[in-house]
Amino acid sequence: MSISIAAICVRGGSVGVAGKNERDFLGKSLVERAINFAQTLPQIDRVICSTDSERIADIALKRGADVPELRPEVLSSSDAAKPDVWRYIIENSSSWFGESINLFCDFDATNPIKSALHFKHLYEVVQNSSRYDGALLVKHARKNPYFNLLEVECESGKLVISKRSDGMRKVVARQHAPPVFEHIASMYVLKPDYILRAETLFSGNLYGLEVPEQFSFDIDSEFDWGLLEYLYTKYVDDKI
Repeated sequence: MSISIAAICVRGGSVGVAGKNERDFLGKSLVERAINFAQTLPQIDRVICSTDSERIADIALKRGADVPELRPEVLSSSDAAKPDVWRYIIENSSSWFGESINLFCDFDATNPIKSALHFKHLYEVVQNSSRYDGALLVKHARKNPYFNLLEVECESGKLVISKRSDGMRKVVARQHAPPVFEHIASMYVLKPDYILRAETLFSGNLYGLEVPEQFSFDIDSEFDWGLLEYLYTKYVDDKI
């Protein structure tokens, strides 16, 4: 049997905000909100939580998610890349559940402002097209590396424009620069075989759905926490 699976991948530790995934966010923890969101989607057959934390695992189980096992130590540090966790889930799903994965979906717990319509669009693009290996959300970048993003030149130590294009006219206004998008880590829909073979997330052909700015914020600091609580009450009508 082949199914579409939703993964909530969260660690117990956090560098920016201690214990943020299990911390109360307007009445529910962030991991609960991510699980609840995935459970409302008719495209999803199974919701799992991948974590190294017994406390988070207990929260997830009480909310109806599957927790097949605690994450191995090699995938539990702050240096562990999410695609490595995805590969581990895909490689073990058959032994865990006796099911193969048709489409693999990931929902980031630290980005609580999500839209089911955005997910539906991503899901249908990947499901119905052989062109794309996966899909995710993007937004126009507030800063542009061709115009107002700077880096320190290694040899001279001076500040220079971050990105320069050979043969391109000098960019004197942001609107004249090539369009640049920010990668939003809120949700992904990916083909399992792509995750298993890709060297990096962007090795293949990914589709990006441009969304309004309020969907782009995630929580990496106490400032972000307060901002997201305000934005959530302002923009989310269905308080999952």
